[in-house]
Amino acid sequence: MIRINLLPKNLRKRQEPSWWRLIAIALPVVVLLVLIFLQLGADSQLSSLQAQVTSTQNQLNVLQPFVAERSRLLAEQRNLLVIAGIQKKLSALQSPWSEDLARFARQIPRGSVQEISLQNLSMTPTSAAPNPSQFDGHKVTKQFSMQGTALTNAALVRFLNSFEDSKIFSVQFQSASRSKGGRYSFSALVGMNDVTPSQATGVSSVR
Repeated sequence: MIRINLLPKNLRKRQEPSWWRLIAIALPVVVLLVLIFLQLGADSQLSSLQAQVTSTQNQLNVLQPFVAERSRLLAEQRNLLVIAGIQKKLSALQSPWSEDLARFARQIPRGSVQEISLQNLSMTPTSAAPNPSQFDGHKVTKQFSMQGTALTNAALVRFLNSFEDSKIFSVQFQSASRSKGGRYSFSALVGMNDVTPSQATGVSSVR
């Protein structure tokens, strides 16, 4: 049977090509597949990051005792350094007083026994001294503070020179005045120079 479409061309039904239908169906499917792929990639990346975080946290948990031990050792080291510093300061303040006094006594000229009378003698380490660098630039470890009287001016000069000429002593003269009785009252500081033990023991006394 033959069908004849007698409608005008502008009223006739158009038949669209079939590939547009395929595009209309395939495009949403492709978009959906892309979205699924992106979601799977994001989920995979998120899972990888979470695994890294978990692994890092586990490593931190393993290392935590070592970190705590290191902190404890550092704190103990700081404490030991403080203690060592205190011991060093205490050692610097310690001194063989009897030996130092013996050196001082040996330095006094023998003839000064009758000419010099020491009324006050004290010894302090330079850490407690007012000005350790006042002994003509010599570095001293201790200082003797003394007051006394001298029979004559020459006896006083000879007494002070015996320390001034020594390698282990330095003198800081302070004052001198003549009393009515003719004797000279004086005060002076005698510093013990910072020398090696061999230098200190190798110096002979003034005769």
